[in-house]
Amino acid sequence: MKRRSSSFVSRRSKCAKRLVRAPNAFGAAAFEPSRVRGCISKLDVACPGIPAAGHFERSVSSADPKRVRVPSQHPLGACRRCGQRAFTLTELLVILALLAMLALTFLPAFAASRTKSQSIRCVSNLKQIAGAFLMYAHDYHDFFPPNPDDGTMLPGYTWCVGEVYGGQPGVAPGAQTFDPDILADPSSCLITSYINTNVTLFRCTADARTGLYQGTNATLQGQLVPAARTISMSQAVGTVDAFFAAYETGHSGPPIFPVNAPWLNGNPSNRHNAPWRTYGKTADVIVPAPANLLVVTEEDPYSINDAAFATIVQEPRWVDYPSSLHNMGCIITFADGHVEFHKWATKDLYLTQPPRLLTVRASDPDWNWVAQRTSAPAPL
Repeated sequence: MKRRSSSFVSRRSKCAKRLVRAPNAFGAAAFEPSRVRGCISKLDVACPGIPAAGHFERSVSSADPKRVRVPSQHPLGACRRCGQRAFTLTELLVILALLAMLALTFLPAFAASRTKSQSIRCVSNLKQIAGAFLMYAHDYHDFFPPNPDDGTMLPGYTWCVGEVYGGQPGVAPGAQTFDPDILADPSSCLITSYINTNVTLFRCTADARTGLYQGTNATLQGQLVPAARTISMSQAVGTVDAFFAAYETGHSGPPIFPVNAPWLNGNPSNRHNAPWRTYGKTADVIVPAPANLLVVTEEDPYSINDAAFATIVQEPRWVDYPSSLHNMGCIITFADGHVEFHKWATKDLYLTQPPRLLTVRASDPDWNWVAQRTSAPAPL
C-alpha cells in the first residue's frame, strides 16, 4: 500500500474536524461521540480517498460529549468544500417563475408612476406657458399673440415660427423639428422672454422623438437632441395683420385683427365671426367663457406641424390631433390661465402614423369636448 503524504492526511484531518467542533455563536446542534462515529462512513463518501483513520475515532472518543458539536448549517457528513448541495433544475425554474410573476405585478405600477410623473411635469410647464400668454396680452393692449395658421417664418407675424413635424423612425423631420434655438429667440418666439427662454417648456415630457440637432450652435452639431416643440395654439385664438385678414396670404402691418380660423367650418372658409367666433383680444372671450376656451394644447407628434392647432367645429371631423401621450390624456391651457389634464374617452386619438382627415360620429365624446371649447356660433 502506498504511504499517504503528510499533506494528504492533513486534508483528511481538516475535513473530519468540521464534524467535531466546540460550541459556537451560531447555535450548533450537539451530538454524542457514539453518534458521531457513525458519520465516518459518510465522511468517506463526502471526501473520497481520505480514510477515516483512528485519528478521527480517537478525537471522538476522547472528546467531551458537551463539546462535540456539528454546526447546524452543515449537514452531517458534508464537507464545506466538496459536499455543498446545489439547486436542482426544478428549484431554479420555480424561482424564475416567481421572479416573472413579481415582474408582471410591479412593472405596470412602475410604468403608471412614470406616466403620472410626466403628466405632473407637463402641467407645470403649461402653467408657465399659459402665464406667458396672459402677460403678452397685458403688454400688448389686450391682444393675443399673432397666430395666422399659415406656417409663416416671418418674425413678428406668428407667435412661434417653425415646422416641427415628423422625426419618428421612418418619418422625415421638419426643418425646425430638432432646432430649439428658434424657441429661445424673441423675434421668432414672441413669448420666450416671459419664460426666461426656458425652451424645455415647449416639449411634452412624453414626446420620445430624438434627432440630429438642426440649429446653429457649433457645439451641438452632429448630436442627438429631443424634439423642440409639442404644443400649438388654437387656430380660433390670436391675431393677424390687415393684409392677411383680407387675403389669407402675405403679411403687412401690425397684427391687431382677430384670426379668421378658416378650418372652423370645415371648407375651410371661416372668417372672423362668420359663422364661427374667433378671439383676437382677451375681452372677446365671452362665449365660451374664459375658463372654457382652449388656448394652447399638447399636439400629437404625428400631427403637429406649424404652431396653430386646427379644429373643425361645424362637423365631426379631426384636422389636427391633440396629444394622447399621457396614458390617453392631454394637457391643455385655457383663456383664464388655468391648466387641465383631460383623459380621452376613446382610442381614436391614438396615432401610430401621420393622420388624415378623420370623420367621426356626431356623438363622439372627444370631438364634442374639444369643439365646445374651441368656438361658438357668432351672433346674428
